[in-house]
Amino acid sequence: MKLLEEYVTMRMRNNRGWPVPESSWGLDSLYGEAGWCKSCGMPLIEQVGALRLQRRGLAKVPDVWMPNWRFDVICVSESLVEPLSSFPVDLRDVEWSNGDLAPFKQLVFPTIQPHWFEPNRLRERLERVHGVAGAECKACDRWRWMPLKPGEFPDVLGMDGWMGRHFVGASPEWFGDGWVCFREFAMLREIGELLYRNSPREFSLAALSSA
Repeated sequence: MKLLEEYVTMRMRNNRGWPVPESSWGLDSLYGEAGWCKSCGMPLIEQVGALRLQRRGLAKVPDVWMPNWRFDVICVSESLVEPLSSFPVDLRDVEWSNGDLAPFKQLVFPTIQPHWFEPNRLRERLERVHGVAGAECKACDRWRWMPLKPGEFPDVLGMDGWMGRHFVGASPEWFGDGWVCFREFAMLREIGELLYRNSPREFSLAALSSA
């Protein structure tokens, strides 16, 4: 599959920093007070605001890292802005809790439609791993799948028709449990390797699908 050859996902080995406000796990600043479900924590819209972080624990960070709680958010140092700007990607400002600009950028992963995974195959794999595929939130009526590791997912559907037109992207499917909500994401291998070269101890690159 082209996706396995030209696109990769990444798994962080460490998480750093604390999005604010803590009462919303940082969701208020990213999606607005009405933009996420207060019952399960799942965003209801695309990101509209800036990632806000406490300064605590971020005095010295690697060039590529992921903030706590936000498992589909990647932050990069200002030194990577120029090389990443050679690709058509969205790099957004990151703010401190008082609104001042932080010396990082967020690499934004837009949601790419349609479904990435065939639901029945995904359900089979999740039930085999977790005993349950996921759950529907009674408050927002949205389905969230249990998480899988890279390589455990079924084939990604229709990549030649939609992912092939994007350099980075996130799944429309949401994963997680409790208040943990995140999308799977993928990026052009060239982008992934650029990030990896600058922070090789922080994460690993992997194919998302198993076949």
